[in-house]
Amino acid sequence: MKRITTLCLFLSFTIFASAQDFVEVNNSAGYADQTFYALGNNQSILANTDWDIALTAIGPADAGIHINEAAGISANSLALYVAPTDNFEDPITDFTPEEPLLNDELSWDYGAFNNVRDLGDPFDYGWGVYNPDSHVIEGTTVYVIRLRDDSYRKLFIESLSDGAYTIRHANFDGSDEQSITVSKSAASTSGLILLSLETGVAVSEIQAATDLIFTRYSTPIDDGSGNFLDYTTTGVLSAPGVLVAEAVGVDPISVDYQDYENDFQPELDIIGYDWKEFDLNTVQWTVFEDRAYFVKDADGNIYKIVFIDFEGSATGTTVFQEELVAEVTSVEDPSSAFNSINVFPNPATDYASLVYEIKQAAEVSIELYSIQGQQIQQFQSRANSGLNAIEFNTSNLAAGSYIVLVRTAGEVQQQLLNVQ
Repeated sequence: MKRITTLCLFLSFTIFASAQDFVEVNNSAGYADQTFYALGNNQSILANTDWDIALTAIGPADAGIHINEAAGISANSLALYVAPTDNFEDPITDFTPEEPLLNDELSWDYGAFNNVRDLGDPFDYGWGVYNPDSHVIEGTTVYVIRLRDDSYRKLFIESLSDGAYTIRHANFDGSDEQSITVSKSAASTSGLILLSLETGVAVSEIQAATDLIFTRYSTPIDDGSGNFLDYTTTGVLSAPGVLVAEAVGVDPISVDYQDYENDFQPELDIIGYDWKEFDLNTVQWTVFEDRAYFVKDADGNIYKIVFIDFEGSATGTTVFQEELVAEVTSVEDPSSAFNSINVFPNPATDYASLVYEIKQAAEVSIELYSIQGQQIQQFQSRANSGLNAIEFNTSNLAAGSYIVLVRTAGEVQQQLLNVQ
């Protein structure tokens, strides 16, 4: 066996009192724009009409597809439906729109196009099914999409193969068919391919790695009587790879992120829309003063976000205070228990092996988690001094990204595992 050596690193947090910056995000009157925001106040502003669907390009195996809900679910907005046929070649002669498919704002792994999937089948992505022999997600579902000009077209995600999505759309009778192939390498720094069906081109104007997206989206809201109805609201979604912890009922100035270290979550809408409310008496928006949000970026740096003002549709302006409260630095750790740690094959199909070299014999816990933080497998073992190996069965895992944690007394190492 070839010996694999890696530089052992550990992550340490530098905690300091940094400047508290006031940031203004302007989504324009009527929320005509969206802002893709990188912590540190780097903003990329897109018109709602710049893109139609977002395809994930987070890793080699994800296949989430979202519809752009920023214009709402009324006239002059996009809407997605399941077609009355599962064969794209069939003409559609009789179609009556019913309830549209919406993004669920829980994970970038699954959007509106994924919501018809069989939850009991890990290979089913809704729009298509993963073929373990060819390693291709093959399209199975035909959709109808209503465009902004109120016209309708049939749409089919034909495949995700070798890191490229192929999409076909046409008039109901099959005329004016368009085919688009876009590689995951075309993804913006948000980890998303923002695609215009009209031009067939992915948006490229996002300049910095996105952490937060200021936008409109549809979400179920209690109408006051216990019934949840889909409303279009304005809020903040976290980008792929970003974690958020919410602190409510606190002094936002003095609250400490260390009290919320176990509360960081990957759901898109942890910040969401409910940091504000509309006062019918004053006919004004009010921002709650008893909450703060801790945002951990993809590198592990932690920022505190406190909302100050929201001006509503008149200007689309949001004002908040941003403070870097913990910065991650990577330094060589000669005291680490490990000399090396690696996972292969990566990406894996039927199995994956964790190979690690430990300096001294020790009790070791090895854990496999989904990217959402759900524990899937765990092993307890007595590791011998030197090279050790543990094999995971990955044949029953859905394609996607997973985290392997290796724990010894006082130390945790992690590796990213991709499953095809």
